[in-house]
Amino acid sequence: MNFNSLMKCLRSSEEQKIIREEKCTGIMEVPRVFTFRDLAVVTQNFSQQSLIGEGGTAKVYKGYLETGQLAQRGTKEFDAEANLLTTLRHPNIVTLIGHCVEGEEMLLVYEFMELGSLVDHLHDFRPSTTVLSWRTRVEVAVGIAKGLAYLHDSINHHQVIHRDLKSSNILLDANFIPKISDFGISKLGPVGEDTHVSTEVKGTCGFLDPEYVLSGQLTVKADIYSFGIILWELIAGRKAIEPDQSSGKQNILQWAQPYYNNNSEEHRKLVDPTHPRLKGKYSKKNMEKAISLAAMCTDRNAPSRPPMNEVVDGLTEILVEAMTWGNRRCF
Repeated sequence: MNFNSLMKCLRSSEEQKIIREEKCTGIMEVPRVFTFRDLAVVTQNFSQQSLIGEGGTAKVYKGYLETGQLAQRGTKEFDAEANLLTTLRHPNIVTLIGHCVEGEEMLLVYEFMELGSLVDHLHDFRPSTTVLSWRTRVEVAVGIAKGLAYLHDSINHHQVIHRDLKSSNILLDANFIPKISDFGISKLGPVGEDTHVSTEVKGTCGFLDPEYVLSGQLTVKADIYSFGIILWELIAGRKAIEPDQSSGKQNILQWAQPYYNNNSEEHRKLVDPTHPRLKGKYSKKNMEKAISLAAMCTDRNAPSRPPMNEVVDGLTEILVEAMTWGNRRCF
């Protein structure tokens, strides 16, 4: 049987190619080795006809593989991502299926997420795009939080700091189950008595922890800040950065700050941080709890941000309450 597959590729001296499976019968514990020819054939040599999208560092292609697998090709970050992903196994972390290394050709093979990235459902609307209900938004947040809590766990494996957590790196399967992807610039957390990792500041504008930017000292708190921004996006339906907005409202935190810094009912009538597509189909108290949690995660003082296991607990409580509200679609 043929399986619908997806692939991304950047044609240059630093080109990257990714093929992603649409159907997978199970998780392969040992990554499989693919040939470059196999991956080129299924995408018609990475032809324009197979091209279905393009990201910041790679293009996305669609193809078919008999085994139902898919893959990526990278540069110097290839080894780091490949080695890291072979050690990670969690329902909310993208699964590495295999890889291909032939000369300068380096590809990683991942499972395919049918619904694309979270960005597609929050910002890049198409006629066929499902508008996420409040319940589904909370479910997505819970899944991301669980995946991040797993990465930050230093008991069962070395602590991992993603360093580039953002909505476009959250992929959704056919059931809206989120999976964290793109570990190209991830770092292992501090060991022993070290409290941080000193490293070059990398990440995406709008999601970067201000304290990390100023100090260059990386901790899991940077990821928690980025998660908080994603949570704000889920709440408000706004992008982390809106360059077309008026001065002082381009950053999602600047825009939302008046709401969560003023608890008066009169002020809340002036500022509604929720996306109009939700059309009021949510509990106000439930929404306020999510807003409070997002504010804590994006606290300017990094030590004040809650650890991800506490965030998971908080969001799970919010989800239990939200489950009585609406279906997965808003009309």
